Amino acid sequence: DYCTSLKGISIPDNVTSIPEQAFYKCEQLAYVGMSENVNFIRPSAFCDDASLMSFTRFDDPNPGHTFDKVGDYAFYRTSSRKMNLALRSAGIDNFWGDYCFAECKNLEEVNILSAGYMSNHMFSNCTNLKTVNFKNNHTSYVYPNVFNGCSSLTKITLPSKLWYISEEMFKI
Repeated sequence: DYCTSLKGISIPDNVTSIPEQAFYKCEQLAYVGMSENVNFIRPSAFCDDASLMSFTRFDDPNPGHTFDKVGDYAFYRTSSRKMNLALRSAGIDNFWGDYCFAECKNLEEVNILSAGYMSNHMFSNCTNLKTVNFKNNHTSYVYPNVFNGCSSLTKITLPSKLWYISEEMFKI
């Protein structure tokens, strides 16, 4: 059985990583608060948390969720409407996992503050996603199918130093 009644959680300052499937299928979980010490969201940590609308940093009134790594399927099928996302740096050890925000049906806007690269199917089937803004020049590579099935996408602002866009980036 999975947690069925947890509605919110505050992750303590001493936690640096959210374990794999830690909150998997917590269907009522709507809010997660965490300090900047959390730097790794492991695979499927919040996967299938259908009510998850908000995850914020305690110390950041204008949250730009900055991590070292976000694992595969980490926020798959959550309910956030807007996300501000960043990696601490764009090195090989810092990454967005495949499908990490896929199937987020309520997601309408994404501001990518720092990325390095966009992973496979990162936002696949986010059917209400309308706007994607890259707020820096650090994203250099876009893997296939990043926006696959994003049928409402009307505006995307790409960074000036982007050097590779893969095939089928916008496949519907």
